[in-house]
Amino acid sequence: MKKLLVTSAISLALAMAAGSANATTFTLDVTKGSAAIPSLNYAANQSFSDVYNFTITSVKDLSASITATFVTTTNGGVQTFVLQNLADNTTIGSTKYTNTLGNKTVTTFAIDATSLSAGSYALKVTGKGSYGGSLDLTSPVPEASSTAMMLGGLALVGLIASRRRRKEDGKSFAPSAMAAA
Repeated sequence: MKKLLVTSAISLALAMAAGSANATTFTLDVTKGSAAIPSLNYAANQSFSDVYNFTITSVKDLSASITATFVTTTNGGVQTFVLQNLADNTTIGSTKYTNTLGNKTVTTFAIDATSLSAGSYALKVTGKGSYGGSLDLTSPVPEASSTAMMLGGLALVGLIASRRRRKEDGKSFAPSAMAAA
């Protein structure tokens, strides 16, 4: 009887370990502006909850995506992919794209975030099976119209300063005064 209880307990413990979710935390080096998002080689029916921590030092735009390919009968694949600001716990969700090729489903999740402030962030991925992806950070580039408006305003300020200086010197800025000179 005692052997039966011990054997049952060991069998139960092994069964629970095989079906348990893996939770792994990674640190991404984004100093060069990009990083790979690797998945451990999880079995098709093995659950995971992975976290990728990274820190940015200035305002950046972020583009991250992951892709998971799985057989539809295993109910596998990525379930969630979110970006979390660790300072204020705000999250940015992802957009999901799914294609079916025969008995395989290819799912891609994408996050596009603009003007992220400097600080610590975490990408969180949950699901079953395996996945892979990348994270890219770029410095925001101003729109052409914003740059043109800024240059126009700067020219206007320069013109006003020039007129004030001429007025203080007693010279007129009018075209007739320029022709007489």
